[in-house]
Amino acid sequence: MVRAEENYLLNLPHLYSSLTIYHLFPSQDLWELKAWCEKGTLRLENRRVEGGTEVILTISFTPPFRGRLGYGLSYTVSGWVGGTGPKYEARLGGIRMEKEDYPYENYLLIVRGPPGSRLFWYEPREAIPSADGLSLTYSTSVKAPGVFEGLLVTFYTSPAYYKLTLSEEVRNSGREDCELIMNLLLFGRKGNHFASLVSSDPPVGSLYMDGENNFYASFDLKLAPGERRRLKLELVWMVWLHDPALSPPDAGTLDDLPPGMEEYTRGREWWEVEELRPLALQLAGGERNLYLLCEGLLKWMDQTITYVPIERRQGALDTYRRKEGDCDCFSDLFITLLRALGVPSRLSFGWTVEENGMGNHAWAEVHLPGWGWQPVDPTWSRGSGKYLFRMDPLHLCRGSRGLSSSDSYLSRIYRGGYPEVEPEEVSLTLLSAEEAFQEFLLSARFMLELAERVGKGDPRLEKGREYLLKGQTEKRMEDVLLS
Repeated sequence: MVRAEENYLLNLPHLYSSLTIYHLFPSQDLWELKAWCEKGTLRLENRRVEGGTEVILTISFTPPFRGRLGYGLSYTVSGWVGGTGPKYEARLGGIRMEKEDYPYENYLLIVRGPPGSRLFWYEPREAIPSADGLSLTYSTSVKAPGVFEGLLVTFYTSPAYYKLTLSEEVRNSGREDCELIMNLLLFGRKGNHFASLVSSDPPVGSLYMDGENNFYASFDLKLAPGERRRLKLELVWMVWLHDPALSPPDAGTLDDLPPGMEEYTRGREWWEVEELRPLALQLAGGERNLYLLCEGLLKWMDQTITYVPIERRQGALDTYRRKEGDCDCFSDLFITLLRALGVPSRLSFGWTVEENGMGNHAWAEVHLPGWGWQPVDPTWSRGSGKYLFRMDPLHLCRGSRGLSSSDSYLSRIYRGGYPEVEPEEVSLTLLSAEEAFQEFLLSARFMLELAERVGKGDPRLEKGREYLLKGQTEKRMEDVLLS
């Protein structure tokens, strides 16, 4: 729930015996509605209308009154909190004036997010967030007659906790026995999230990390002709809201880019750098600031490329030619244009938590001098800075790649037979902090058992046991994560 307080100062130049004011709220889920006024007798009504709630304030004066009148409203509005997401979003503070002869000298709106949440986005951008990111203040004047559409706010609980279940089924459709090694991508290591394996059936043969900090589980399987095997893995995730509050000077320029990142500026399959370099240079127009370059490309894409779901990945060049595509297409085009300008960039892919579950998604990462890899979601930004070097806790990164353009999560090596893998099944559950702590305890035990099986004699095992014991006895999640 999002809590809001609205304070108004009206200037009534004539005598009024009564005054009626209408407030419009796009949400129909309005709770704990209260009102007050400095003078007169107040009657409060509210009714559901198409697309929201209308609140009607009638103020009666005996004797008639003119001059400055202060009044206010407070209420709680429910946002997108059901189902699977830690997101709270609402439009607040709508107002409609019927009289032409009294303006609002001052209109002050204060919005507070739910306990444990942080402010992520708001419109209009003239509003002022608090230093701790827990509330938002907006002040303006409103002339009557007229309509103020209100303030759009989005809060997220941070961190958010999830349990993810991956299920893979493989079948040997050949006529011979099959020896199979399956490598399954689990998650990418990111600064704003921590993920760990809780269980695996059958047991994981080994875990390893590639050169871009992506973690894999490897399985050794033997399948007779016609035999099926199902792999089931459970993971626990802790994801924070990521917002370093970067400004254009913070991001640096093309001249500040460090050496050694050339591989992240080359063309790859789906990223036709040379073909799109003239377009990139034209769009850049000589700009060298990395923040402004990315911002300009996002605005151009919002005006030029239409979001359309497609069945197969088409790459940057075809996306530009067709002027349409999905999240893969938006990300491929954004990455390619940046690479054509010499800006290191790469692809991130995984899932996003949605109101009715979860969905596959792709976005980009840009390497900024002094800041490292920073996320940019060209699809969800829609031309704004909403996802420019910022990320909500609804994005779960399965992997990031820039040395190749592949978004595959599975590789296999086999001898004999012919293994066929069915489409992956993925399910997600939102956890409380207490539930997540228990899952991380299970994960720590699982990982220690795996380490003891494949890494006997490693002195780090004893340290891991110490942290696990400390986490269990003192109920400290950070100790469990260290194990």
